[in-house]
Amino acid sequence: MTEREDATLAFLQEAGIRHEAGPLPGYATDGSFLTLGVPRMIAFPKDEAECVALVDHAVRVGIALVPRGTGSGTAGAAVAPPGSVLVDMERVGACDARGYRHGLFRPRVVDAQGKDVDLTKAGLDDALYVRIGAGRTSDETNRALAGHAWTVAVVPSSGYSTFGGNLATNARGSGTPAFGAFGDSVNRVRIVATSKEGARVLEVTDRDDVRRLAGHHGLCGLVTELDVRIAPIPRGGDVVCVILSIESEDVGRLGATIGGLMKRVSASCRYFAGEFLFIDEGIVRPDDPIRADPVLGGYFTVAAGHRRMVLLYRGTKEGLEGLPRIAADVPDVTLREITFPQFRKMMAVRTAATGKALHRVNVPGCEDFIVYDPARFGDVLSRMFAVMEGSSGRPVGHHYPDGIEVHYRPQAAVTRADIEAAWALNQKLREAVLRPELTVEDRKEHGLGLALFRDGPASRHEELRRLKAEYDPANVFSPHLLRPDTQEGFVGNSFRI
Repeated sequence: MTEREDATLAFLQEAGIRHEAGPLPGYATDGSFLTLGVPRMIAFPKDEAECVALVDHAVRVGIALVPRGTGSGTAGAAVAPPGSVLVDMERVGACDARGYRHGLFRPRVVDAQGKDVDLTKAGLDDALYVRIGAGRTSDETNRALAGHAWTVAVVPSSGYSTFGGNLATNARGSGTPAFGAFGDSVNRVRIVATSKEGARVLEVTDRDDVRRLAGHHGLCGLVTELDVRIAPIPRGGDVVCVILSIESEDVGRLGATIGGLMKRVSASCRYFAGEFLFIDEGIVRPDDPIRADPVLGGYFTVAAGHRRMVLLYRGTKEGLEGLPRIAADVPDVTLREITFPQFRKMMAVRTAATGKALHRVNVPGCEDFIVYDPARFGDVLSRMFAVMEGSSGRPVGHHYPDGIEVHYRPQAAVTRADIEAAWALNQKLREAVLRPELTVEDRKEHGLGLALFRDGPASRHEELRRLKAEYDPANVFSPHLLRPDTQEGFVGNSFRI
């Protein structure tokens, strides 16, 4: 290890901050399959005080810190080069006095002014926030809120991602059509930033400043606490879940038809979640119980040579009142109202299809791109399926008010050759669809990560540099992300089985 690393290891031992020293191949990548090499040190601070001590040390000795949540992101922002220190933030704000992380907790709820609120006395129209540690996740917070029939307003498909990570990537997900991206739902941020002399703790409450921090990818500091918007769970009689389906052998026709429908839905409906997936014979196992479901099972029977596209919407009856009329005007589209448990069953299939399920080995790379004009959706899908011919997997995605967000991750056997082939397929797909004439842009949801200088516009570079200068003048946090010469590698090139 280097002299700085030796000094940092001694500091962590003396300060009593939990840590591991390398080599640490298990932390060589995140959900992206990208790598900068094998890191040699990772710290696990339990609270803001330990974060301050760690940042003070980093400024003093000049060692880089790379924040990391659960490592589920697909942009490579939680990947550290050798010589820097990974900082795992999962414990921050989630530990008891002895440093033990607990999944069960009593949430603290505040209003927009930060005053404590008794959730049992709250009104359904109140704008409320949960004041929460950055290491907490939406899954465990929703469990804590469930007894009061409230939920986190914006929940990414990775419900196990940390709130600090959601802000760093400005994640989207369920709730985005109503509340915006994750940064739009945050009212306050505490962050351990730097000065030239050491650490400084900032409390950011200006909404514009909070939104500027959203998507910062760890460049600005260690986020320790946030006020995150929560929303009442609609009562059974007020909420409606709908499934729409269309089947054809012409994928371009499917995309054009559904794209036109989505455009009309965006203009006349309001909803909490809008999701789509392609269904083929391989999407679930032949013995999967969902095939025997009396309502949902029929959607998993597809004629030979055909593809089925399914749309799922969840919202209030008032917000989705116009949807049946829209669907009735679209040839070959069927609509059916389903229960919330049935909606969740279909969402479980959709989530697994993105690769966010432990029993799947899917390779990310061509995802999180947004089609701004739904009328071009058929052209985009035609290009995608032409490149994907003979490959496994299928596109899934979200319908947001500002466009259609698409994910595709080819499924690969756990061998170096298959993973490398899947990675190469992703690169071909990127070349095929990331085109201005298709109104397609990359990484709208999860930001830029290691692809910053490959995919990002100059205006985004300038914005991040201004944020960096404002919050991290000591240049401690993930400085490699702003270096044009940073060369990420594909972890599959050194894959071993």
